[in-house]
Amino acid sequence: MTEQNRTRHLIAFTLLSILFSPPLMTDPQAHEFAMKALYIKKFNNYIEWPEWKINDQSKSTFRIGIIGKNPIFGKLKYVFKETVLFQKKVSVEYANKPDEYSEFNIIFISSGQLNQIPRLVEIAKKHCILLIGDTPGYAEAGVHINFFIRKTKLRFQINRKSLLRSKLSASSFLLSLAELVEK
Repeated sequence: MTEQNRTRHLIAFTLLSILFSPPLMTDPQAHEFAMKALYIKKFNNYIEWPEWKINDQSKSTFRIGIIGKNPIFGKLKYVFKETVLFQKKVSVEYANKPDEYSEFNIIFISSGQLNQIPRLVEIAKKHCILLIGDTPGYAEAGVHINFFIRKTKLRFQINRKSLLRSKLSASSFLLSLAELVEK
């Protein structure tokens, strides 16, 4: 990525943060989940997927699944409405059936799902699925990207080793913005 593109992306992140700042949204939780949804959309610009995963012509949809009930569902549906990633329409849906987890490109893991993470990490390794959560301890358990709040600011952790084991990689720009977890 060129320095000019990196600067553009940083400006886009900043503008989105200002646009969705708390004074413009009356519900702090709605603001938090809107920001998480926007970050997830932007993460796709900074995650490198294996060619075979993104060029799989048997899959016409880029699928994002949510495990467990979570307010982010509606925000993700709105943010990804009419979005095309890797020449595929994006679908946001609940991932209720464990035997279908391997069909997703991204899985957002709601709180209270810690017992499922070892299984999800194994599935992600085999099928190159990006795992994202927002619960303390998830990154240390193997989730690739985990949101957290520090001093009222939304931040994220990246477990680079787990990400690489799933045949995915994050750009140096994304890694520079994250708190790295090395487990």
